[in-house]
Amino acid sequence: MTTLTLTRLDRGRRRGSSRRWSSPFLALGAVLLAWSASGADEPAQKEEPTSDPPVHELQLPAEGATDFLRRSEAWIRPSKPEELLSLGRELEARGQEEAARQVYDSLETTPDDYQRLVESLLRANQLDAAETVLRAWRRQSPDSAEAAMLQAALFHGRGQAELALRELRSVRSTLTDEQRRLAGLYELLLAMETQGVAPGPDANPWGARFADADGNYVAASISAEQLAKVPPDVLPLMITLVSRLPTRGDYWALLGELFNAAGDPETALQCFHRAERTLLYSTPTLRAHRRILEDHAQEVAQATQRALDEAIAAKSKSASKSDSAMTEEVDGGATVEPSASRTGVIVILTLGGLLVVVVGALQVREWVRSAQGRNRSDGSSEPKAKDSP
Repeated sequence: MTTLTLTRLDRGRRRGSSRRWSSPFLALGAVLLAWSASGADEPAQKEEPTSDPPVHELQLPAEGATDFLRRSEAWIRPSKPEELLSLGRELEARGQEEAARQVYDSLETTPDDYQRLVESLLRANQLDAAETVLRAWRRQSPDSAEAAMLQAALFHGRGQAELALRELRSVRSTLTDEQRRLAGLYELLLAMETQGVAPGPDANPWGARFADADGNYVAASISAEQLAKVPPDVLPLMITLVSRLPTRGDYWALLGELFNAAGDPETALQCFHRAERTLLYSTPTLRAHRRILEDHAQEVAQATQRALDEAIAAKSKSASKSDSAMTEEVDGGATVEPSASRTGVIVILTLGGLLVVVVGALQVREWVRSAQGRNRSDGSSEPKAKDSP
């Protein structure tokens, strides 16, 4: 693929070989360079452990749950798609497919750039634009497994679960270990959907019940027997799928169940809210689980407030006792001199009073001197009487 840079654009403009396209290419290249410099905004995935953990537990994502929720807000409410493909789409609309292909192929794009751009367009639900970029990517790298996986996500976004499943299975042998784990989870979810079963609180690919040993749904709890059915590395993989298909309410609901099973009911509740309030996905089971987590969150908030109030009351009571104890009783009722703090206050007040008296006396003295000076000046100004002859 021809790599386009700003330097080559300027050189091409000077040669006059691509004057007609240099200005649009320059704008497109600048936008892509700025976009690609920002880096991918994907949730970090943990590496697969080299050995099974001694205790079966779900792995939390490498990033904090708060950061994940903050970043994922843009997945549901994305900004308008970049103007990166506007020229190519305009050419396609005019029927100039070859010119459009040259525009796409001449962009400064590596496989990583293609992947970031397609994922961004999928999140923005710009499926036609994502398909256009995927075609250019697959012309450059026809055997790219990552492109095939994103092609499956594109099919899935259009409601074509069977095509998505077929696409994943066609590249299974070319996947890396990390890609194979992600594709394996995706295949399980797609297989459920092709059978008419939506994943979420009511069903999951592992047949696990998100409940305690008594069969009750409890915040931050799941029985060891049920937890053993869930792969320990499934949570980071599920986050990746949600990042590529952020408008799937059932995926958000399943992600919430996994967070609660991992001991993070706060993030689980936020995932449930995303599914219900933002994406309008809801089931009776989801509503029941969401209410349990809301009650748990309220209890935690009330307990925290009570502990805070008790700490403030204890501190206030201690301060009140120290202020009221001005004297101390010793040896059967004898009293000692006032405490050091009260003695200091008395000394300060006494010195302040003396200072006021001294300043007042000095001021009175000054007034007397001033009056005497005026009297002398008045006497000296009178004319002396002349002696009689």
